[in-house]
Amino acid sequence: MRDTEKTSEQLVAELDELRRQIKELKKSEAESRLMREELKRHKRELNERVKELNCLYKINEFIRKREITTEEFLGEVVRIIQPTWQYPEITEGCIVFEGRTYQTNNFKETKWMQDEDIIINNKKAGCIKVCYLEKKPESDEGPFLKEERYLIRIIAEQLGQFIALKRAEEVLLESEEFSSSLLRHSPFPILVVNPDTSIRYVNTAFEKLTGFSSDEIILRKPPFPWWTEETLKKTSRAFRRAFKKGIEKVEMLFQERNGERFWVDITVLPVVIEGKLQYYLSS
Repeated sequence: MRDTEKTSEQLVAELDELRRQIKELKKSEAESRLMREELKRHKRELNERVKELNCLYKINEFIRKREITTEEFLGEVVRIIQPTWQYPEITEGCIVFEGRTYQTNNFKETKWMQDEDIIINNKKAGCIKVCYLEKKPESDEGPFLKEERYLIRIIAEQLGQFIALKRAEEVLLESEEFSSSLLRHSPFPILVVNPDTSIRYVNTAFEKLTGFSSDEIILRKPPFPWWTEETLKKTSRAFRRAFKKGIEKVEMLFQERNGERFWVDITVLPVVIEGKLQYYLSS
């Protein structure tokens, strides 16, 4: 039917239908635009999480290097920080540890800064700082994401644990008596295992953790009284991997003297002198 043959009511109805279709089309376009924006947001967030995971992975790779010194380790970590934060082009990092400073080339403290203490033996031994050189939009913590607060905290914990373990290793290398107050008073439970898997040394923190005294433990071989059946095979594999890789981190199920079970995170470090395994240092 030609438009000239249509009644006014028909023309009005068709016009209303066209308006309805246009409205639906605009709504669909708006929804599509919102969906595209949401996808972009999720992509940005995913990219940030990938950067954070890469940062922790790289730090862990340096931890695995047997010969790396504390100074080299801190210098590498501060360089890893820079590309990890949300705005890498204006990000600068700094680690202060026992009077020495490790920092990126253009580091300076600004009002846009995150920092976290490095704790060793329950005392502040240094700190890690991340700064933006210019103002950025407000986020969860100033211009910083809440995940970046969590990340800097994890990095500070890794630094403290690595340095404590390196110090313990140095003490063990220097003293066959293992009488250093560093080991004795360390808040981290420490266990030293001979190559034949017999216990060589335990500190006070380990005795408190398990409820077993050093007199009950020294020279004892597996299965140890704090092991569960599930732990036995996993521990053997961890020691073998530690000897090949350097440092091995594992999660294990332990039990106290009273039978209560609990999970622990363990770092196993093989101490090798002139190519020969001397013992495993477990923290």
